Amino acid sequence: MKFCNQCGAQLEDDMLFCNMCGAKQEAAPAAPEAAPAPEPVVPAPELVAPEAIPAIEPASGVLYQATPAYTPEVAPAAGLAQPEAPKKKSKLGLIIGIIAAVLVLAGGAIAGFLIYKNSKKETIEASQLVKVIGYGPNGHGSIAVVLANKSDMMELMEYDDDENPYPGLWLYLYEQIEDDDENYPAGVTSWVEEQVSPYFQGSKAYKNLSDDQISDAKSALKKLKISIEDEGKGDGNYSVGDTITIKVKGDEDTLKKHHVVLKNATFEYTFTENDFAECTPVDPFKGFEFTCEGYNGSGQITFSYDNVDPVAKDLFMYSPNYDELYAAKSNGDKVTITASTWGDLSKGYLKRDGKYYSVKESDLTKVFEVSGLEELKEIDLFEGIAFKYTGRAPKLSVMIDKSGMDELLQNNVTYRLDKTSGLAIGDTITVTATIYSDRRLNEAGYTYDKEKMTYEFKIPETAPHVFEKDDEVLKTTDPEKIFLLEEKFKAAVGGTQFIPGLQAPGTIVELVSLKYDKAYFFVQPKDNVINNELWQLAEAEFKFNIGGTEQVQTVYFTCQFDGIFLDDNGNIANSNGQFTINYYATEKDKALSQADAIAALENVTKYELR
Repeated sequence: MKFCNQCGAQLEDDMLFCNMCGAKQEAAPAAPEAAPAPEPVVPAPELVAPEAIPAIEPASGVLYQATPAYTPEVAPAAGLAQPEAPKKKSKLGLIIGIIAAVLVLAGGAIAGFLIYKNSKKETIEASQLVKVIGYGPNGHGSIAVVLANKSDMMELMEYDDDENPYPGLWLYLYEQIEDDDENYPAGVTSWVEEQVSPYFQGSKAYKNLSDDQISDAKSALKKLKISIEDEGKGDGNYSVGDTITIKVKGDEDTLKKHHVVLKNATFEYTFTENDFAECTPVDPFKGFEFTCEGYNGSGQITFSYDNVDPVAKDLFMYSPNYDELYAAKSNGDKVTITASTWGDLSKGYLKRDGKYYSVKESDLTKVFEVSGLEELKEIDLFEGIAFKYTGRAPKLSVMIDKSGMDELLQNNVTYRLDKTSGLAIGDTITVTATIYSDRRLNEAGYTYDKEKMTYEFKIPETAPHVFEKDDEVLKTTDPEKIFLLEEKFKAAVGGTQFIPGLQAPGTIVELVSLKYDKAYFFVQPKDNVINNELWQLAEAEFKFNIGGTEQVQTVYFTCQFDGIFLDDNGNIANSNGQFTINYYATEKDKALSQADAIAALENVTKYELR
């Protein structure tokens, strides 16, 4: 019989490995060959003097009692007295020796049993003593690695986040238990009991130990310490597929004393999908709309999250950098939009309705660039401008007429004239434009040259004015356009008046011919400049019915325009709106003398125009 040199378990003499801990054993030394038994030799009895034989102490410590020496009988010599017969040998010593031998054997058996009993060990896989819990979202998971006994498991449920070395675990566990009434009808209690290692409850897991030894073993196991190595992952950063190394440590002497052999005290654990909840990545700006409309320099920028995924709407609220937003008007301008979270993102994920969502801090802001705005068209601020006149040059008054301008200019530009009255033909007016709102112009698609804010306007010859002697309009205008004699005389056919109030010599049958003769221009004194006069001589042939007889006569006319001027419509007009026709029948000289008479007026100069 021999015992394991590692764990002390009893082994058969020929076993090379321990059936308890697996340790290799040294081979048992070969037994020496027994020497051949010698032939028995019976020595001749030897007469010795009786003396006491000392007691022999056996190796077992049991004292054997000494047995008296045997003395053979001797025949008496002749003549000597017969000696007494020897006493019969006593069996007490033999009995005592047998009893002692039995006691030695029994003591050895008891000692061997005790050694065997105390050498029994329980070999336990370290992983069966540890509970690994992964919780939280994949990629941001946390872990708890604890000794799987009831007291340690219960402690997981009693912490709050301020004290718990595993933040959030207690809430996670309670939620798991509350959501699973079928598997955990007793709540925390049934869940904890399920997690406890069988080596910390009952005795079924133990195969080699007695109840007392099992109790000792449990006590020793509860003192084990656990540490982990995770290659720098740190709490809150675990993912499916990550592996940690777990080390279970205990005092070897204590474990050995309490009948425990810890096997594979260092082992690995790889996390699976069952350990961590699914964590869905979320893009806060997927479906976010940033719209640029209008014209470059005055663009309208709007944003909308109406089409953002409903989950993202629940997780984020959006706000722009308002300084950038208000300043963004042109292509290339940038606007930063921030997606603020409704929850705490310090751990790298958000939780909503029991589900986890991950988002990077860098994805919470997005810079949008303004693009697609149309280029503005440069507009002439004075395009379509016109002037309205009152009076006539050289005492002309002017004001701006915007009625023919683009409505945009009418509503967004004002004009100021540096002079508005006392104007003559050829005078220059400076017009200055002022913009109500650049934005309004830009929003309509226009811009303007800020270097072109003034406009010079020269009073044209076509502006209303009092005629002068050298006025080309008078010299070149067809007299008929001024006096309309042909029109008037044709209208008079059938009547007895050339014009109302001017009597003909008979009934006018026909206008045979008409021609305009000389024209005279009379310039009034400067203080009466608006009363310059135009005189026109005309000669016409009519067919008259005089007393029933038709005859053709030549009639001479003197037409007088007082206060002649060019009106707003570019027509020659006079101050009273009409002219005078003087009828002298055939007395041409008389008509001329009338012109001469007017020319004789004081300070009046006569010019012959044609």
